[in-house]
Amino acid sequence: MTLPVNQTILADRYVQAILNVTKTPKSIKQISQDSGIPQATVYRRIAILTKNKMLNIAGYIEGGVRVFTYQNMENYRSSKKSKLDSIVEFIGDHPGINYSELKQKSGLVNGTLSNCISNLIKQSQIIVKRSNRRTWFFLPDIPHNEIDHLIYLRKETCKRILVFLIEHPDSTFSQIRNEVKKSPSTVSLTLTNLIESGLISRESGFKRTYRLTNEEMTVSALKKVEPDLTSELKDRFSDTFSYF
Repeated sequence: MTLPVNQTILADRYVQAILNVTKTPKSIKQISQDSGIPQATVYRRIAILTKNKMLNIAGYIEGGVRVFTYQNMENYRSSKKSKLDSIVEFIGDHPGINYSELKQKSGLVNGTLSNCISNLIKQSQIIVKRSNRRTWFFLPDIPHNEIDHLIYLRKETCKRILVFLIEHPDSTFSQIRNEVKKSPSTVSLTLTNLIESGLISRESGFKRTYRLTNEEMTVSALKKVEPDLTSELKDRFSDTFSYF
């Protein structure tokens, strides 16, 4: 009986040696050095392995010359899956994280991170919200009308204002400014952004005041972004948090 082609290939000791040393990407020269196989033999076996899709090929530029690297496909698939799983897990732990933060936290370079994100979007494992300057990431189970809350609660000044309005509904501009300790222009711009995004409303009266448009949703989003802070507020304001 004729063996399947992969079994025939795997019976070759040079092939086994090459697969063993390519658990991480390596050039022909590195493979030859690590396996003790002459480069001419490595070239021939590499050609067979790549033809049978048993090695992943990548490359980089060194001194103006392109150097190809080869990695055992099983290890390549495993490491790639691990990166995707790690990104999904991180987005789940930090809903509303932007691209710059995700790059910093993951330690991945632009090309690798962009490729992983593209794959995750195609697989419907994450959803994305984009503006002219920023991109934010969420898992698909995040309610659509909670997305803006999560984005703004990741901005320190916005978060302080929203948390303050949970504790002190119908606060004036001066009260909010005293709490966040920012310049009047910064507070004014932040309040405008929060109003335009529908997170707070401005009430007219003897004194103009501000309040949350949907307190329950703000608290729900805060619980995802700052669970420890939510627990602290729940203890202090049990009536406000009675729906948890």
